[in-house]
Amino acid sequence: GQTKRHITCDGHPAGSAAAISQDQRTLLTIGRDGVLSAWDFTSGSRLATWPDFAGSGGHAPYRRACLSPDGTRVAYTGTDRRVFIYDLPARCVVHTLTGFGWHLYGLAWSPDGRWLATSGWDGLIIVWDPATGQRALPELRGHFSGVPGLSFTADSRTLISHGAERT
Repeated sequence: GQTKRHITCDGHPAGSAAAISQDQRTLLTIGRDGVLSAWDFTSGSRLATWPDFAGSGGHAPYRRACLSPDGTRVAYTGTDRRVFIYDLPARCVVHTLTGFGWHLYGLAWSPDGRWLATSGWDGLIIVWDPATGQRALPELRGHFSGVPGLSFTADSRTLISHGAERT
């Protein structure tokens, strides 16, 4: 069965996006106030805060967030149809991904960190090279409605998508 865990992130206003580290030890949240925080996933204690994150791009509410496998970057979406890749140690946006026709629905980082996949309400999937911020592949089409689910296999060679039309 599934394990469910509930933690309370005291002192953080309502969040609108969250991401968990690959080792499931750290939870990253982006609050409606635009503050990015890292939390110990076991105790709920705050590990770090990036208060300057609010000015780094995008518009609250933040919709989705995805932490890179090495834990150094977070990809996130706002309401303005852009994806931002934020470098945590450098405390800045390193890439802004654009060209989306509809609101973004999904984000997935490949386990090896080489790819970042995005999906939108229009069914379009784009695979990016997060190191350069450039598209890594031609647009992937096949869904005729939103794609809420994206996931890479453990070897990072296959991207699995789940469309709202149940495909």
